[in-house]
Amino acid sequence: MEQIGLLGGAFDPIHWGHIQLCKEAVQRLNLDQIQFLPSYEHPFKGQKYLFTFEQRCQLINLAIDETLNETNASCNQVESQLEGTNYTYKTISWLKEQNKNSHYTFFIGTDNLTQLHLWKNILDLPSICDIVCFARQGFETQAILNNLSNHFAETFCENIINNLIEISLPEISSTEIKSAISTHKLTPNMLPSNCVDYIEELKA
Repeated sequence: MEQIGLLGGAFDPIHWGHIQLCKEAVQRLNLDQIQFLPSYEHPFKGQKYLFTFEQRCQLINLAIDETLNETNASCNQVESQLEGTNYTYKTISWLKEQNKNSHYTFFIGTDNLTQLHLWKNILDLPSICDIVCFARQGFETQAILNNLSNHFAETFCENIINNLIEISLPEISSTEIKSAISTHKLTPNMLPSNCVDYIEELKA
């Protein structure tokens, strides 16, 4: 059975943190491929994006070309094809239905844990995919994990804790990147050089 890792998010834009996470995931989880799942209509973000869906997908593809050639990575645009708000459970359920011989592992970051109780059908998600949480080294992970018990039963919390992987990620924030874009101070330290060039063309 093919092992596929899924990294969802706005990717507005993709940056080195996303890329490093994918590299770590491929190395540690023995994945056959990894797919970026850019959100089309995010339930928390709505339509407030800096870049259009097509532009965000193009940035992902540029980043893959420059940095992830050896990881069998791709950009999956499925959420643009599904009607209504894009919920993770809905998207992965559709993928499973279309690819019955594939096993999916969905990646989340520790920042997602604080809102996990708001996700639609979150308790059903482990039945269709593995959930792996990547925690930045030095991050106050335990406090967030403790907070999970306020919203979820012990078995669900244990599933998250047992599938937590601590990794080292670049100190880059989306807020910092957006500020750099608005002031035309974007650098390859934030995201791949071909992505920088593409954004500079868009914002020229």
